[in-house]
Amino acid sequence: MACLLWRRHRTWTVAWLLVTGGLAAAALPGYASTYADADAAREALAQVRHDPATLFLYGQLGQAGTPAQVFAWELGTFLTMIAAVMAILLAVRLTRALDEDGSLELLLSTGHQRRDVARAAMVVLVGVGVGLGVACFAATAAYAGRVDGVDVVGAAVLGLVVALTFLLVGLLTGVLALLLPTTWSARAAGGLAVAVAVGVRAVADVEHAPALQWVAPMSLRALAQPFDGDRVLSLLPAAVEAAVLGWLLLRLATSTEVGASLVRLPQRTGARLPITDVTGLVRRLDRRRLIWSGLLITAGAAMFTGLGSGAIANMRSGRIDGGFLGAQLSGRDPAAAYFAFEGTVTALVVAAVCVTVVVQAAADERAGLAEHVRATGAAHSALLRAYVVAASVASLVTLALSGTVSAMVGRGLIGGPHVARDAFSQSIEQWPAVALVIGLTALVVAAAPRAAWSAWLPLLAGGGLTLLGKQLQVPPRVIDLSMFGHTSAGVASSTRPTAQLMLLALATVALTGALILLRRRDLAA
Repeated sequence: MACLLWRRHRTWTVAWLLVTGGLAAAALPGYASTYADADAAREALAQVRHDPATLFLYGQLGQAGTPAQVFAWELGTFLTMIAAVMAILLAVRLTRALDEDGSLELLLSTGHQRRDVARAAMVVLVGVGVGLGVACFAATAAYAGRVDGVDVVGAAVLGLVVALTFLLVGLLTGVLALLLPTTWSARAAGGLAVAVAVGVRAVADVEHAPALQWVAPMSLRALAQPFDGDRVLSLLPAAVEAAVLGWLLLRLATSTEVGASLVRLPQRTGARLPITDVTGLVRRLDRRRLIWSGLLITAGAAMFTGLGSGAIANMRSGRIDGGFLGAQLSGRDPAAAYFAFEGTVTALVVAAVCVTVVVQAAADERAGLAEHVRATGAAHSALLRAYVVAASVASLVTLALSGTVSAMVGRGLIGGPHVARDAFSQSIEQWPAVALVIGLTALVVAAAPRAAWSAWLPLLAGGGLTLLGKQLQVPPRVIDLSMFGHTSAGVASSTRPTAQLMLLALATVALTGALILLRRRDLAA
């Protein structure tokens, strides 16, 4: 049973594991050369330790301030967040989603019990958690003795923190998924639980209340202190919590019937929304995802801007001249370069959402929705065109909203001329890059709907070249191939408006090719 569940989700899971391990391996060497010298590092880290915004996001930093500690403190936060998001998505797929799509009923018809399915889901969660921990361990242990402060023990503790964070969030989300009736409510409940855990951890660091860290699964990094104290025994309560959650998951799995839940959500019968075309249908089906993703991305951009004041001040004073951040901000005005970096990160997230929206057209072909749309007299390409329009409009609105909020926050926190203009322009100028990702995704869906997963490759390649190209000493001509570096303050060498017009032209060509290919094949070919 566990092998069957793993086989069903292995491609998606392995991709997450590779991205997480690759992020850790690519980012760690840059922390050894971030600051100009030891004095600059001490001054910059002293400023960071007393910055409330930085404390709220990352927590307390160790006194030694070695590159390994800064890596675990800063990137370790993002690694645990990635593990938490991955755990929410996978846990819902292994629990409530099986119930909703009929897979659970099919499995039970083979003679298995619900307890067997729940045990198999737990085995998959544990296995993926171990794989995630091993990926982070291998990525960091490879630099033992090569980067100051990195050792095998600290790498093992970091890997254990990431694995336990994944397992705790996954089991907690699995319990919530069995209590709630729908997949979207289970994902929302899991996300809310993680948000509360992050808030508790942040309050514990800002208010210097370490006792609160023991009750939040997102506080494991602060408790274990990889590359600093390596306090492995501090993770024992988390292991006990995981065992309790696993037992509770098994009990709940045998307490309800197929399709039932212990919590009933109120049924909303809102006003009917008249749908006159396929675009209206897609807007109705995907509006919740687009609205919530836009709001979350905007909130993240505002927080990113608030955290940038310290980095910009250190760049202006010459304390940072290398490493990942130095590669992103060097050679340009620090404020404009930072907003270009922020716009790139925002555009990457927006583009990822757009990929999930457009590839839904391929899923609709396999599920039969495209046939129903065709039965209404709509054109063969109407469904794909509708998803492209929805993704394009939503991405433009999200980038504009993120740029506006960043401009408002930056004007109040970051000094210097043209801050608001730079914040807005560096965000909105990324839309041609997002449009190209949408066009390439549509081309993949039109050419091979069963290989829609390959639509992620251009996004990963473009994001990797823009964010890590300079640090990995990739030739500038290769970095210019990325679609995300061509803003007026971007990392690419071609930053004039003609580059963005070229991106729009390529997006148009890709979309035109997609529509032509779609007319030349049958549905779900």
